[in-house]
Order: sequence, then structure tokens, then C-alpha cells
Amino acid sequence: MLKKFLISSVVKPTFQSRIIASTTGRAAFCSGSVNPNPTASQIKVDEKDLEVGEHIVIDDPNQQHIKSFLNGVEFNRVNSVNIYRPSRNTMQTGTLRTKKWVIELPFNPKWNDRLMGWWASKDTLNQLNLRFDSESDAVAYCKEIGLNYNIVEEDVTIRKKKKYGYRFRYRGELEGEKEKEVGIN
Repeated sequence: MLKKFLISSVVKPTFQSRIIASTTGRAAFCSGSVNPNPTASQIKVDEKDLEVGEHIVIDDPNQQHIKSFLNGVEFNRVNSVNIYRPSRNTMQTGTLRTKKWVIELPFNPKWNDRLMGWWASKDTLNQLNLRFDSESDAVAYCKEIGLNYNIVEEDVTIRKKKKYGYRFRYRGELEGEKEKEVGIN
């Protein structure tokens, strides 16, 4: 009974993974969404939390230990995560992947395999990138889990829409043609 109380009071369900306590007191992970915007309703995010820069989440050590056990994230080695909006891929014209906010875990030391020349790491969390609809959802998730976070300033470029006819518009005479005409006379 105490384990069920600890699990339900410490870890709240998110849309990335939902933790369900079984009758034996163990935690099981299920994918799926609980509600469309759970973190915004459960954890309050102020404007101060959304400022660009480093933010430290202060949490009780006992709750932090329980959260790290249930979520599988070791808080001792994760210094802070980066929250950013990814830039547009220069090889593509689409902007679909630039609308979501991404939480990226920091890279841990890697080593070079001498035989094959591949880079290796024993950490599988380097491959994990979580995507959120808004910046406040990502911050609420970090506050819920107890991760320190760093919000990276996004580079906003305003692109003008160009019309197709501008490609064929007359732009005046070229400078090289004027010099050729002067040389002939």
C-alpha cells in the first residue's frame, strides 16, 4: 500500500510514458497519451521559467531518489538537459520538424574503437530526444521529473515569400555588357 502511495504521489503521468503501479508494487511503463496537455495542467510554469539560460530544479533528495528509480534516469550524472527548437534542414524545404520543442540529454564521454574506427558509448540516453508541442510543456516535464534544464535561444529568420514571376523580371543591363559596348567604339 505504501509503495502505491509513493508511486502515485511522486510520479504523475505524462504523454511520453505512463507509469502504472501493479499489485506487487513494481512499476510498468506503457506508451500512449493520458490527456492532450497533461503537464500544463499539473505543474505551473511561470514566465521566469521560460527565460533563456540555465535553470536549476530544486527537489527533495528522497523524492529525487524515488523519481530516478521509477523513471530510470540517474540524476547524479545528468547535469542539465537542453531545451530548444530545431532549425530547418538546409537540404529540405519543409518546416514540419521545426514546430516542436526538443529536450536533448547531454553527451557523455565517448571512445574510439581502434579495430573498426567507430565511436562508442555505454550510455543509451544520448539517443533520446523528446518532442513537445510547446516550450512550457517541455519545461513542465523537466520540473516534473526533476531535471535541471537549459533553454537555448532560437534563431528566428524571417524569409520573404517570393513570387515565381520575379525570376524572369528585367533587372536592367549588366555591367559587363556596358564595358563591351564602350570598347567597340
